[in-house]
Amino acid sequence: MARKKEPASVLSEQDSAQVQSLLEHFETVAQALYTSTSQAEAEVALRPISDLSESAQLSLLKELAKSTSPAAADIAMALNVFDSPKEVRKEARRTLLRLETAKVYPQWHPPISHAPAIQVGVANPPRFWKGVVTEAR
Repeated sequence: MARKKEPASVLSEQDSAQVQSLLEHFETVAQALYTSTSQAEAEVALRPISDLSESAQLSLLKELAKSTSPAAADIAMALNVFDSPKEVRKEARRTLLRLETAKVYPQWHPPISHAPAIQVGVANPPRFWKGVVTEAR
C-alpha cells in the first residue's frame, strides 16, 4: 500500500530558526529529561519544545526522526506521553516508529506516578469482596 503524501508545513522564519536551534541542542533537553524524577520536572524539561507552535513541533519531530541518537527517541517518547496537542502526540509516535526501524530505541522511561489499584484502610469497605463457589443451590 502506498504511503500518503505528507503536506508540506509552512513555517515562519522565526519558527524555523527556533527549530534549528533546538535541533542543534536537543541533547540538553534529553539530559534534563534524564535528571527528572517527576512528571512536573519532565514537563519543565520539555518547555522549550512545548512553547513552539504546533507546526514547529511537528517539523522538529520530523527532523528528529532522521537522527540516529537515542536522545531523539527519548524526546519523542516524552512528547508522546506529556504533550497535549493530538497531532503532536501522533507525530511523536510516528517518530518513535521510524527510529525503531533504524534500531534506535528510547532509553528513558517517563516518571509517571500511578494510583494503587487496591486501597488499604478504606472508610467504607466493600460489602462483598470474597465469594465461594459451591454445587449447592
